[in-house]
Amino acid sequence: MFTPKEKINFILEKKKDCPGIVQVYVKWNYGYKLNNKLSGDSKPIYLPLKMATGIEIQVIEWDATTQRLKENIKANYRIKFNSKLDRLQEDILQVYHKYLKAGQLPSPLQLKRECGELGIYRKPEQLHDSKTRIVDYVKKYIADHSDKAVNTMKSYKTLYKKIEAYEEFTKVQFSFEDLNTESLVKFFNWIQNNSLDSERMSLNAMYLYKKLMRKFIKLAQDDKIKIDVFYGKKNTKLRIEDEDSDNIYIDTIKLNQLINLDLIEKNRPGLLLTKHLTILACLTGLRFSDWARFGKVRQEINPDTNEEVNFIQVRNTKTDELVNIPAFEPLLDIYKYYGNKFPEPMSNQKFNTSVKVLGKVLEWDEPVHVRITRSGKKQFQEYLFYELLSSHTGRRSFCSNSFKANVDPELIMKISGHQNQKDFFKYIKCSLTGDMFKFYDKMKSLYKF
Repeated sequence: MFTPKEKINFILEKKKDCPGIVQVYVKWNYGYKLNNKLSGDSKPIYLPLKMATGIEIQVIEWDATTQRLKENIKANYRIKFNSKLDRLQEDILQVYHKYLKAGQLPSPLQLKRECGELGIYRKPEQLHDSKTRIVDYVKKYIADHSDKAVNTMKSYKTLYKKIEAYEEFTKVQFSFEDLNTESLVKFFNWIQNNSLDSERMSLNAMYLYKKLMRKFIKLAQDDKIKIDVFYGKKNTKLRIEDEDSDNIYIDTIKLNQLINLDLIEKNRPGLLLTKHLTILACLTGLRFSDWARFGKVRQEINPDTNEEVNFIQVRNTKTDELVNIPAFEPLLDIYKYYGNKFPEPMSNQKFNTSVKVLGKVLEWDEPVHVRITRSGKKQFQEYLFYELLSSHTGRRSFCSNSFKANVDPELIMKISGHQNQKDFFKYIKCSLTGDMFKFYDKMKSLYKF
């Protein structure tokens, strides 16, 4: 009697009503044949067994070579799933060998019928485990896009850790297929109230997480993963908005106080690099990622005044454009101090810690009220000025001080790298009282009251 191959093949078939979801079928040509009496040459017809397993998965999870889940799928799920297919194969072979022992070669219909009675063959029903875990999707995206900018990758990895921690907290897999507005709001509220670090979770930080989640939801939808989430202006619960609180900036009075600070007298010489980096940030307006890209100072002659002007040329990391920044005396002093070059910056995290210490030494301890969101509710929280200092403060200070000095916003944007005025005007921080007096003076001059 014909001896079949003992390996049963598993194939996939698409679901018409659910793109991206496929059904797993058994397809096994075990040698069952019928004589084709209608054919003149009487060649036999071999009939394979084709049978639904009742399992549905994402097509991106399947390895067609091994006919099992891919190796990059989470181990617990992969082992459980692949073992299920192994058991199915054993069960089908057991039914087949029972017929062989009785001296029969079962037809595909007989095998399918008996497998159905044993509960092996059944109508497809989607397994819970076949859902796409967001944490696995983000992890794979990070691995496949390692060539992206360092800070971009850092933000992806931070989101990955937040999702991982949220799953640990809820003890439930966070999957795309289970997403809806309410589940996303719960996730964002959990981030807001359970930050993994000691930093405050402001609206600007939440803006980043919401923006990243929207990105991955759109990517998953492009991969035909069914997600019941609408990200639009009408969905106020998921609206992405910037923080419009009175974020701090170092005005010209504070900047001069910083420049003239004698750290030896204060017995804090270890803060010298932090002081220099803060001055650089306030007088150049560059992002932290550009601090290590300062070139040599060069001289240009101003054609209108014949004055020799010092400039620093830097290529902006984000826009990839060369910008010329005036090198005023405090910048030249720093340049000469380090042997005609600018200092190498410390890590962003270390700077954000030490600049707060520097602000405390400067006694910048006036209270600042910041609007934050807790459990979805907007409220004000009081901080001391120095507690809010960060590597971003210098950039905001440059833009705000330049704008207050009536510098054309287009010129400021060329140096800061802002690509549109909408973002720029949301970014600068000037006193509402100061704006009120400016408006008063202009209207008084116009109407000559």
